[in-house]
Amino acid sequence: MARVDGRDVTATPDTDSHLADREAIRELLFAYCRACDVNDPDAVAACFTADCRADYGPDARTPGAEARRIQAENDLALFEATSHLLGNVSIDFEGSDRARAASVVHAWHQPHRGEPWSLHARYEDVLVRAPSGDWLIDERRLLVAGTQPKQEGWRFNPLPRSA
Repeated sequence: MARVDGRDVTATPDTDSHLADREAIRELLFAYCRACDVNDPDAVAACFTADCRADYGPDARTPGAEARRIQAENDLALFEATSHLLGNVSIDFEGSDRARAASVVHAWHQPHRGEPWSLHARYEDVLVRAPSGDWLIDERRLLVAGTQPKQEGWRFNPLPRSA
């Protein structure tokens, strides 16, 4: 058995439904990034459950999709453009309607004023299947490895590393 971060990452065969669910979850995570890049806070909020919990750092913890929409609206308004690249998506199912996902995000930001900067981080998500059958983010935590260059005034949850 291979383990990473305490999780079994040994390849196991998926059922057809898990294959479809994995693809739906990946598409949801990609849709979130696309919504950020086109500055669409409504589409950002649509990726979350109505009573979600999102933790993007000490200054950006939002309970509920409407609060997440407002936070996205405020944050995205700071930038002329962003570009989010999402990869290394791993998904573990905790039943037929609940899953955990971890993914790596590299996000380039062009402020209206000042120099561009990049964020290197990981999303840790809990996803649930809505009554409609669609997957939604119920819990999200952003863990940041770093920014380049360092961003003063932004407070992030640090990505823990083993010693």
